Amino acid sequence: MKTLYLCRHAKSSWEYPELTDFERPLNARGHRDAEFMAKVLAQQSLRPDVISTSPAARALTTARTIATGIGYPLESLLITERLYDASSREILSVAETLPQTALVAMLFGHNPGMTWLANQLGAPQLENIPTCGIVRFDSTAEQWGQLTPANTQFVAFEFPKKYLG
Repeated sequence: MKTLYLCRHAKSSWEYPELTDFERPLNARGHRDAEFMAKVLAQQSLRPDVISTSPAARALTTARTIATGIGYPLESLLITERLYDASSREILSVAETLPQTALVAMLFGHNPGMTWLANQLGAPQLENIPTCGIVRFDSTAEQWGQLTPANTQFVAFEFPKKYLG
């Protein structure tokens, strides 16, 4: 069985118009939300075998913050350029490259690809995964490349406003 977490980056800052989209950092709310979601996941005893993240500043910072909060070693983070601005198909193809020994994986990236993939895998037709939103799927697939709606089940949808209002 495989467990996949699709994680959208936390809220980014638009304060620095000279920065490219790739370089945009988290704003204060983004930092707060990432730290909060790390606590939520730690309380759920999440222990991923692998975390892969877009290298964009906002996604990488979110992944690092959550990894730290759940006790995942930062040196083990996989930085995957293909996750930046990826389509749902590209995100799924990144999942296919994960180590087959990994049973629990987290992918950090961007919308709209994250929302599209969540809906394709069977989430309850989410309009939008909000910033720092995390969707969990469990699958009976034996290999990451075998994830399909037929063998994958939506389990949970966590996001900061669910708790913080």
